[in-house]
Amino acid sequence: MRRIIVLIACMGLIAACGGSDGGETTTTGAPTTTTVGESPTTTAATETTVDEAAGRVAMAEALEGEYEGEWNNLTFGSSGAAEAVVVVDGTLVTVTLMLGGNVFGVGSPDPVVLEFDLSEPPPYTTESDLFGEATIDIDEAGTLDFEAESITSLGGMSLLVEGTVTADGVDVVYRIVQGDGTEFANGTMTMPRS
Repeated sequence: MRRIIVLIACMGLIAACGGSDGGETTTTGAPTTTTVGESPTTTAATETTVDEAAGRVAMAEALEGEYEGEWNNLTFGSSGAAEAVVVVDGTLVTVTLMLGGNVFGVGSPDPVVLEFDLSEPPPYTTESDLFGEATIDIDEAGTLDFEAESITSLGGMSLLVEGTVTADGVDVVYRIVQGDGTEFANGTMTMPRS
Protein backbone atom coordinates (compact mmCIF):
# COMPACT_ATOMS: atom_id res chain seq x y z
CA MET A 1 0.00 0.00 0.00
CA ARG A 2 2.98 2.29 0.38
CA ARG A 3 3.80 1.85 -3.30
CA ILE A 4 0.54 3.45 -4.22
CA ILE A 5 2.03 6.68 -3.11
CA VAL A 6 4.73 6.34 -5.67
CA LEU A 7 2.06 5.98 -8.31
CA ILE A 8 0.37 9.11 -7.17
CA ALA A 9 3.57 11.07 -7.12
CA CYS A 10 4.23 9.99 -10.66
CA MET A 11 0.82 11.16 -11.65
CA GLY A 12 1.96 14.49 -10.33
CA LEU A 13 4.67 14.43 -12.95
CA ILE A 14 2.01 14.29 -15.57
CA ALA A 15 -0.13 16.91 -14.00
CA ALA A 16 2.74 19.29 -13.50
CA CYS A 17 1.24 21.19 -16.30
CA GLY A 18 -1.18 23.03 -14.07
CA GLY A 19 -2.57 26.37 -14.97
CA SER A 20 -5.74 28.28 -15.36
CA ASP A 21 -8.70 27.56 -17.59
CA GLY A 22 -8.35 27.44 -21.38
CA GLY A 23 -7.05 30.33 -23.47
CA GLU A 24 -7.43 33.86 -22.26
CA THR A 25 -7.83 37.01 -24.35
CA THR A 26 -6.11 40.16 -23.18
CA THR A 27 -6.77 43.60 -24.59
CA THR A 28 -3.84 45.99 -24.68
CA GLY A 29 -3.98 49.66 -25.54
CA ALA A 30 -7.08 51.77 -25.98
CA PRO A 31 -8.89 52.43 -29.23
CA THR A 32 -7.36 55.41 -31.01
CA THR A 33 -8.95 57.95 -33.35
CA THR A 34 -6.93 59.68 -36.03
CA THR A 35 -8.31 62.51 -38.13
CA VAL A 36 -7.06 62.83 -41.67
CA GLY A 37 -8.61 65.81 -43.38
CA GLU A 38 -12.29 65.78 -42.39
CA SER A 39 -12.66 61.95 -41.96
CA PRO A 40 -11.84 60.52 -38.51
CA THR A 41 -10.52 56.92 -38.50
CA THR A 42 -10.78 54.72 -35.40
CA THR A 43 -8.32 51.87 -34.81
CA ALA A 44 -9.44 49.11 -32.40
CA ALA A 45 -7.41 48.01 -29.39
CA THR A 46 -5.02 45.09 -29.95
CA GLU A 47 -6.12 41.67 -28.66
CA THR A 48 -3.70 38.90 -27.74
CA THR A 49 -4.80 35.30 -27.08
CA VAL A 50 -2.82 33.26 -24.56
CA ASP A 51 -2.76 29.50 -25.24
CA GLU A 52 -2.91 27.98 -21.74
CA ALA A 53 -2.69 24.41 -23.11
CA ALA A 54 0.65 25.28 -24.74
CA GLY A 55 1.91 26.42 -21.34
CA ARG A 56 0.81 23.15 -19.73
CA VAL A 57 2.47 21.14 -22.52
CA ALA A 58 5.73 23.11 -22.12
CA MET A 59 5.71 22.37 -18.37
CA ALA A 60 5.09 18.67 -19.04
CA GLU A 61 7.88 18.53 -21.64
CA ALA A 62 10.26 19.86 -18.98
CA LEU A 63 9.34 16.79 -16.88
CA GLU A 64 9.69 14.25 -19.69
CA GLY A 65 12.14 11.47 -18.82
CA GLU A 66 12.84 8.75 -16.25
CA TYR A 67 12.61 8.92 -12.46
CA GLU A 68 13.85 6.43 -9.88
CA GLY A 69 13.49 6.52 -6.14
CA GLU A 70 12.12 4.97 -3.00
CA TRP A 71 8.96 5.03 -0.91
CA ASN A 72 8.97 4.65 2.87
CA ASN A 73 5.97 3.69 4.96
CA LEU A 74 6.59 5.40 8.31
CA THR A 75 3.75 3.55 10.06
CA PHE A 76 4.83 0.00 9.21
CA GLY A 77 8.57 0.56 8.59
CA SER A 78 8.54 -0.81 5.08
CA SER A 79 10.07 0.64 1.92
CA GLY A 80 10.65 -0.17 -1.71
CA ALA A 81 11.84 1.02 -5.10
CA ALA A 82 9.77 2.90 -7.66
CA GLU A 83 10.35 3.97 -11.27
CA ALA A 84 8.40 6.20 -13.63
CA VAL A 85 8.73 7.11 -17.30
CA VAL A 86 7.04 10.32 -18.53
CA VAL A 87 6.33 10.77 -22.26
CA VAL A 88 4.68 13.82 -23.87
CA ASP A 89 3.05 13.50 -27.31
CA GLY A 90 1.24 16.69 -28.30
CA THR A 91 -1.21 17.38 -25.45
CA LEU A 92 -1.23 13.75 -24.27
CA VAL A 93 1.03 12.85 -21.34
CA THR A 94 1.65 9.20 -20.48
CA VAL A 95 3.23 8.13 -17.21
CA THR A 96 4.22 4.48 -16.83
CA LEU A 97 4.85 3.42 -13.22
CA MET A 98 6.72 0.32 -12.17
CA LEU A 99 6.32 -0.58 -8.50
CA GLY A 100 7.74 -3.53 -6.66
CA GLY A 101 6.99 -5.14 -3.35
CA ASN A 102 3.80 -5.51 -1.41
CA VAL A 103 1.66 -2.68 -2.85
CA PHE A 104 -1.59 -2.29 -0.87
CA GLY A 105 -1.05 -5.75 0.51
CA VAL A 106 -1.50 -7.50 -2.84
CA GLY A 107 2.07 -7.83 -4.10
CA SER A 108 3.80 -6.13 -7.02
CA PRO A 109 1.34 -4.76 -9.56
CA ASP A 110 1.84 -4.84 -13.31
CA PRO A 111 3.16 -1.53 -14.69
CA VAL A 112 0.46 1.12 -14.36
CA VAL A 113 -0.12 3.43 -17.34
CA LEU A 114 -1.74 6.80 -16.59
CA GLU A 115 -2.74 9.23 -19.35
CA PHE A 116 -3.75 12.90 -19.14
CA ASP A 117 -4.95 15.25 -21.86
CA LEU A 118 -3.45 18.69 -21.27
CA SER A 119 -5.84 20.42 -23.64
CA GLU A 120 -8.00 20.94 -20.54
CA PRO A 121 -6.83 22.48 -17.24
CA PRO A 122 -6.44 20.42 -14.05
CA PRO A 123 -7.77 18.79 -11.95
CA TYR A 124 -7.45 15.56 -13.93
CA THR A 125 -9.40 12.38 -13.26
CA THR A 126 -7.87 9.00 -13.95
CA GLU A 127 -8.79 5.41 -13.27
CA SER A 128 -6.65 2.31 -12.76
CA ASP A 129 -6.99 -1.14 -11.27
CA LEU A 130 -4.63 -0.15 -8.48
CA PHE A 131 -6.12 3.22 -7.42
CA GLY A 132 -9.64 3.05 -8.72
CA GLU A 133 -10.87 6.53 -9.63
CA ALA A 134 -8.46 9.28 -8.58
CA THR A 135 -8.14 13.04 -8.93
CA ILE A 136 -4.88 14.94 -9.31
CA ASP A 137 -4.28 18.67 -9.21
CA ILE A 138 -1.06 20.61 -9.53
CA ASP A 139 -0.33 24.30 -9.76
CA GLU A 140 2.33 26.25 -11.69
CA ALA A 141 4.72 25.98 -8.73
CA GLY A 142 4.54 22.17 -8.84
CA THR A 143 2.43 21.74 -5.68
CA LEU A 144 0.67 18.39 -6.01
CA ASP A 145 -2.59 17.15 -4.47
CA PHE A 146 -3.77 13.62 -5.27
CA GLU A 147 -6.77 11.74 -3.92
CA ALA A 148 -7.98 8.21 -4.55
CA GLU A 149 -11.25 7.98 -2.65
CA SER A 150 -11.74 4.22 -2.52
CA ILE A 151 -8.89 1.73 -2.93
CA THR A 152 -10.52 -1.68 -3.48
CA SER A 153 -7.58 -3.72 -2.15
CA LEU A 154 -7.65 -1.60 1.03
CA GLY A 155 -11.32 -2.20 1.70
CA GLY A 156 -12.33 1.23 0.40
CA MET A 157 -9.78 3.32 2.31
CA SER A 158 -8.64 6.60 0.74
CA LEU A 159 -5.17 7.66 -0.33
CA LEU A 160 -4.20 11.33 0.05
CA VAL A 161 -0.91 12.62 -1.35
CA GLU A 162 0.63 16.11 -1.07
CA GLY A 163 4.02 17.37 -2.16
CA THR A 164 5.98 18.87 -5.01
CA VAL A 165 6.85 17.82 -8.54
CA THR A 166 9.70 19.54 -10.40
CA ALA A 167 12.12 18.75 -13.21
CA ASP A 168 14.51 17.52 -10.50
CA GLY A 169 12.09 14.97 -9.09
CA VAL A 170 9.13 14.16 -6.88
CA ASP A 171 8.94 14.69 -3.12
CA VAL A 172 5.64 13.80 -1.42
CA VAL A 173 4.03 12.70 1.83
CA TYR A 174 1.01 10.43 1.87
CA ARG A 175 -1.74 9.24 4.18
CA ILE A 176 -4.03 6.25 3.94
CA VAL A 177 -7.29 7.11 5.66
CA GLN A 178 -10.06 4.79 6.85
CA GLY A 179 -13.75 5.43 6.18
CA ASP A 180 -14.25 7.05 9.61
CA GLY A 181 -11.48 9.59 8.87
CA THR A 182 -8.82 8.01 11.08
CA GLU A 183 -5.35 7.51 9.66
CA PHE A 184 -4.31 3.94 8.89
CA ALA A 185 -0.79 4.65 7.60
CA ASN A 186 1.49 7.44 6.40
CA GLY A 187 4.78 7.78 4.62
CA THR A 188 7.04 9.61 2.19
CA MET A 189 8.26 9.13 -1.33
CA THR A 190 11.24 10.75 -3.02
CA MET A 191 11.95 10.03 -6.67
CA PRO A 192 14.81 12.01 -8.25
CA ARG A 193 15.10 12.29 -12.01
CA SER A 194 17.59 9.72 -13.31
